[in-house]
Amino acid sequence: MRHNTQYFLIFLFAFTLLLLPLFLHLRRPAGQAVVGKLAAVFSRRWAIFLLALPVAVIEATLGTEGLGASNRFAWLPFIIYGFLFACDGRFERALERHWKSALILGVLLFATWMTGMGYLLHVLEVDPLMDYSAVGVLLRFLKGMTGWFWIVAIMGLAGGARRKRPAKPSGDANVQPPDPRSTRGKPSLKQRVVQYASEAQLPFHVLHQTPIVVIGFYVVQWEVSVLVKYIVTTLSSLVVTLVLYDVGVRRTRLTRSLFGMRPK
Repeated sequence: MRHNTQYFLIFLFAFTLLLLPLFLHLRRPAGQAVVGKLAAVFSRRWAIFLLALPVAVIEATLGTEGLGASNRFAWLPFIIYGFLFACDGRFERALERHWKSALILGVLLFATWMTGMGYLLHVLEVDPLMDYSAVGVLLRFLKGMTGWFWIVAIMGLAGGARRKRPAKPSGDANVQPPDPRSTRGKPSLKQRVVQYASEAQLPFHVLHQTPIVVIGFYVVQWEVSVLVKYIVTTLSSLVVTLVLYDVGVRRTRLTRSLFGMRPK
């Protein structure tokens, strides 16, 4: 079972509606007690990585629906996790504590997964996304684990950068505002990059497919190696998508609203 990535947002919207009764329950006192118990468990050392298991099991058993994508039902745990994380700050602090370990594990498992994919495709000549041999199932399980490790790494790093932002003035008359000519009190380069990337998430996803398809249509006709085609298509489509976002989306109130962004 395959699907085009353009339906990604539609499925997220549908799954969110299906999960709405659960979310409403978790906002009630009885549900808040459950959230608190879960936060206590998953804020323990390394426990945050256990949340990868539902995603990995779904990927391994139901198969991957597109190269570089995932099984649509694997998105359900991610939506639930997002709601839980918004309910209790202990989840977010757990991400911040483990982001470095998650990054290392993510890189290692990604390399393992890619190597195994190449083995199944070019040696055994089977579809690794839907193959139900022991190797195929194991590789998809690792793929699901890898996805969660990368999320922990990215969200943990972003959360730590956000917490380090300078505090706003309290409003006390005795507190002098920072000198605008001074660099003190200004966000660091890393904080500005994190803020920019955070806002760009949804518009980037909406925009990225068109540049990839258009650029790829011409690049695949070049008489060069596949690696060169991949690098050129990836980097050039990244640049074009960022330009489209920065110039065509983020600068006006109307376009920001159309792409689901908050007003400046």
